[in-house]
Amino acid sequence: MPFTDERADETVRRINFLLASRRLKVWERNLLQDALAKFERHGNRMQLSTSEAKAISKLISKNLDGNTAQQVGSFVDEAARRGQMSDTALGVRLRRAWIPMLVPIAGIALIAFVGVERGADYIGPLSHMLQGTRISGPVMGVQEGNVVDIDGRRIRMESIDCPAPAAQESNDATAHLRKLVGKETVTCEVIRQDGDGQNIGSCVLSDGRNLAALMVLDGYCHDNS
Repeated sequence: MPFTDERADETVRRINFLLASRRLKVWERNLLQDALAKFERHGNRMQLSTSEAKAISKLISKNLDGNTAQQVGSFVDEAARRGQMSDTALGVRLRRAWIPMLVPIAGIALIAFVGVERGADYIGPLSHMLQGTRISGPVMGVQEGNVVDIDGRRIRMESIDCPAPAAQESNDATAHLRKLVGKETVTCEVIRQDGDGQNIGSCVLSDGRNLAALMVLDGYCHDNS
């Protein structure tokens, strides 16, 4: 059955409440921010993958009271069922009529966190990768389960560790990441550089899903935040 705008609005408010918590790990925060982006684009017709829905429901149950968790969790479950039934939801026209109903304080909190996690808009390829720079394009290579190469620039995903290259599990993680990115356009933001000068960043698929969160949810890497 369709969900009301009030139900969706309540879900968004509760996710914003979770985002305001300092107890969240980096990949958990990324997961919730990606879900919010889907709400903004699709409203009540949003879809979630099974792994995304399970992770969000677990976060809700752990951090909210029973009645609220049940109400929000049922909406998330319905979004997951829609995700299993159809792959065409991303073509649905964006529904933004309910966005102004967001609680102002929650909106301010969301803007603050998104600003920290996501940075400035994509500004195109540069001769050098600088902090806050975004680069977007097809992945030209996957070296490890948490390393992608876009337009000749190698980015290691922040906050996750994957098996060492010599292990069989590393091959599995690398193959899974290669499957996730496929021929999609991936957008990465360089957050910093490590001591060896390697770019460390956050990468998302074209539908907004965070690659680091997916690799953790699917069991190929683990969170180190």
